[in-house]
Amino acid sequence: EHDSQAFTLLEALKDQALESLYDSYLGWALVNHSQAEVGEALRYYKRCVSDVVKDANAKAYWQGKIGIAHLKWLKGDYQGAKSDFTYVLNNILETSGGDIVTVSHAYVSMIDCLSTIGQFHEAIDYCNEAIKIIEHFSSSKNTYLADVMNRLAVAYFSIGKIEAGEACMNEAVNIYKNIFGEDHPNFANACVLFAHYYL
Repeated sequence: EHDSQAFTLLEALKDQALESLYDSYLGWALVNHSQAEVGEALRYYKRCVSDVVKDANAKAYWQGKIGIAHLKWLKGDYQGAKSDFTYVLNNILETSGGDIVTVSHAYVSMIDCLSTIGQFHEAIDYCNEAIKIIEHFSSSKNTYLADVMNRLAVAYFSIGKIEAGEACMNEAVNIYKNIFGEDHPNFANACVLFAHYYL
């Protein structure tokens, strides 16, 4: 019985150690990515995307997949990035355990990629899908929702649906204001973006 308890404890410690290791890989990838150290970022992202990591640390696995797609996008490989983001979105909900941070990050990344290449109608579809999922997994009035509403507004403005864009932008601005207050950069950025469409 003591051997069994010891084994269970060791397994738990091993799982915690692996989770921490992959969190650190992800951390290094994100730091290098933010500093435009693409080669280093890719090296650490790749350490996060094996099947072993998927079982030990689903967040690191999916963030790694998203990061690799981002790097493709930065290099101008928009179709490769879109393909990778599609894979993530088709599979992430099964294994993320409702990790709304990672799920919303995946959606926002796909929406930004589509908007960059002018595929606004598809971006709108992904925005609407993201809104449903975010509202299902979390409070309906949160920053993840506001981030998507911002992007939905931009997509609507880009195809000439001004009233729909205004409604989405108003909702995003109000969410940021209610959560952060008027002095927060997210609120200010949303206001500036909104104003941009009237210049």
